Amino acid sequence: MATYSGNIGEIQDRRLFITRLAPRTKRDYLLELFKSRGAQHAVIIRKPTGNQAFITFETPAQTQETLRATKGSIICHNRKLKILPADAWHHTKLITPRPDVNPFPGLDLSEPIPLPIECISIIASFLPFIDRAQLEMTSRRWRQGTLLSYRTIRSINLDDWRWPEGWDGKRVTSDSLYWLAQRAGNKIKHIRLNNEAIAKDLQPQIITILIKNCPYTEAIDLTGTIIRPSAIRAVETVAHQLTDLSIGTCQGPIETHLTNIFNSSTRLRSFCTINTNFSGKSLIRHNLTLEKLCLSNNDDLHSEHISHVLSRLTTLKHLEIKSCTGLTNADTLRALSNNTAYNHSLKTLKLHDCVFGVFGLNMPEEEEEEEQPDFIRLDLGPIEQIDHLPSNLQAVTTLSLTFCGWVTTTFILEITTHMKNLLSLDLSGCTNIRGEFSLNPLIQLDTLKILHINYMHPSISGEFLQFFVSLIEIHVRGNIFIHNEQMADMLRNCTKLEIVDVESCNRIGQPLLISASDIIRNRSRGNPVSLYVGNTLVNRLHRYRKHTHLRIVYDPLYRQPTY
Repeated sequence: MATYSGNIGEIQDRRLFITRLAPRTKRDYLLELFKSRGAQHAVIIRKPTGNQAFITFETPAQTQETLRATKGSIICHNRKLKILPADAWHHTKLITPRPDVNPFPGLDLSEPIPLPIECISIIASFLPFIDRAQLEMTSRRWRQGTLLSYRTIRSINLDDWRWPEGWDGKRVTSDSLYWLAQRAGNKIKHIRLNNEAIAKDLQPQIITILIKNCPYTEAIDLTGTIIRPSAIRAVETVAHQLTDLSIGTCQGPIETHLTNIFNSSTRLRSFCTINTNFSGKSLIRHNLTLEKLCLSNNDDLHSEHISHVLSRLTTLKHLEIKSCTGLTNADTLRALSNNTAYNHSLKTLKLHDCVFGVFGLNMPEEEEEEEQPDFIRLDLGPIEQIDHLPSNLQAVTTLSLTFCGWVTTTFILEITTHMKNLLSLDLSGCTNIRGEFSLNPLIQLDTLKILHINYMHPSISGEFLQFFVSLIEIHVRGNIFIHNEQMADMLRNCTKLEIVDVESCNRIGQPLLISASDIIRNRSRGNPVSLYVGNTLVNRLHRYRKHTHLRIVYDPLYRQPTY
């Protein structure tokens, strides 16, 4: 048998090149196929683009004879093989390995390429602040990129403070806030320490530190922290550029500092207080540009100061007064009624638990043996100050008068006569609205979308609810006059309803769920309906025909008021 020669040209004369091989074709099978023609050796080369082979014969004559006899093709494993002479081109292409080509000509890939600082900045912007601090200690380049990531930060907001999953809010320490203010202080526009659960563990001097390191602050919210007079004194340095200011509980007198702030705050548009011990005298010094005023749980407020402020404001759009026990006379209502600017500017009015003009209670005599009523009727003083109040609030779209004893049936008639633009109305807890038809005039409010009539007097009837065809939300919590038939009729006639809240209604039971399911199933609705039935007779174990457009919430979501 002939052996291989070192002469490459001689070997090529005795060799054939074969393509189109099947994947299952083996070397021994291919050699056996050409053995009768003098095949001596076979090599198969498997590539992603296809299988190829070289077959070497004993003599060049046998090679040429095989090429002529097969006419360049032969069948193997259901494939027609293509046979060609093994010239130097095929040999170089298949046997000689290809050289590695540099995809980046002129670039030396032997040295590591440093990551651009801009890429490091983008990576750091997706990380919590505690991880950014660790990146700063990696290298000088990573420190530069991490510091560059703070250029997009515009606010310090505890609600948006991002930490790894499983960490609690106590990780937000005074040192971490100080560290953030040092790196992004010149970019900060808003400081919001309004999360009491997180801010309660902060040091009192952190407010002063933040304001001094953030000289361009425009909005400050301190409702979640305990404020010292020194912190309010620090706010005076940025008062000329403030647009929003909210303060919470204070330790010490701050009236003088607030006066200085209002004297300098020419751009202030919003002022809110929660549990703040100030009389309101400092507000008189303001330049009358307020658009939002919120006073909540401020027992030290004086009626004469607040009424004087309300009588002078001309751009007010949002007013909230909640549980301010110091406002005991009718001066506040009189100021709202006499300021004609509110007829065009005021859009939102919320008065919660305010006893303007209430002198005392008319309790039943002890000698009477009759059962005392569940709701106590208030003996109202002179209420001529509210006779023209609704007529001066024609632009109001959101009206909330909760637990206000001076709201009576007469006041409801004034609302329906003058306040035609109302979108949301809340009369919860106004138990001096009495009578079966006392709330029927509200049907005239064609634009009303949201209605709250929670914890009303039991003498009111709920038959009028089915005529509110424009309502989207209805809340009737804690009313004993609400029953299944009334709410079913409302679902049947009010096709825009999306939220129905009947929590704590003792006469609501399983028939409402059955009726609601049948109504929604038989009548097409554009939006699904959420039905809140917590603390009612509805049992979640009872069956009813479920529907994709009906969502039942069995757990109570609202807290019942305490008297």
